[in-house]
Amino acid sequence: MGPEAILQSAESEQPPRCPDCGVQYTIEEDDEACPVCLLRRAMQLEATVEDLLDEGRFDHYQIVRRADGCFDELGRGAMGVTYRGLDTVLGHAVALKVIDARIAWSGDARERFLREARTAARLRHPNIASVFYYGVRKSDGQCFYAMELVEGETLEARMRRDGSLPASFALAVVAQVARAMALAESQGLVHRDLKPANLMLASGPDLTVKIIDFGLAKAAAASESDITHGAFVGTPAFASPE
Repeated sequence: MGPEAILQSAESEQPPRCPDCGVQYTIEEDDEACPVCLLRRAMQLEATVEDLLDEGRFDHYQIVRRADGCFDELGRGAMGVTYRGLDTVLGHAVALKVIDARIAWSGDARERFLREARTAARLRHPNIASVFYYGVRKSDGQCFYAMELVEGETLEARMRRDGSLPASFALAVVAQVARAMALAESQGLVHRDLKPANLMLASGPDLTVKIIDFGLAKAAAASESDITHGAFVGTPAFASPE
């Protein structure tokens, strides 16, 4: 066998190259295409689907975008992310809370998120942000709820900017929060995570405080199951000693 024949024989034994991407691959009986190309197409399709699902649409609510094109995020809590949203049916602004994608796979987390929405929805008080809609997005099962949009800033933001609060202002805040907690107690609920980041100071001439997060609230009655299973919940720096 001459050199040219040997070279042709060696080349014929090499795995074929994909005409599209140039990658060599071994052909199996059930192969329909280059596996690298198939993977790339799958990744492109997945990205396209994610883009479609990432339009910020949740039933008849739409997340508002800022001037730079990003979603208008209002805050993050233990359970989810809150965005400025729009009720596309009634045409008014809302706060849209979406369960954190990092815990959305957990059945316990989804149950706790639903319980948070139910808890806030049953408490009607001037110092509690009202929840009026809960839903699960059909396209991907993402849980969310719509609540009253409170324009203003958190007590935490105010304290970071201005430092210690005047005694009269602090007492006024405590009085409003105490009235809201009195209602919660009358409903057999314990908040378990009151802190400045969960208290909104509404914009306006008069001081109005709104509790905006009931993610760790639970029934005081021992008969209700506690999905935290005895583990510590809350924010250590603000938790009661017991």
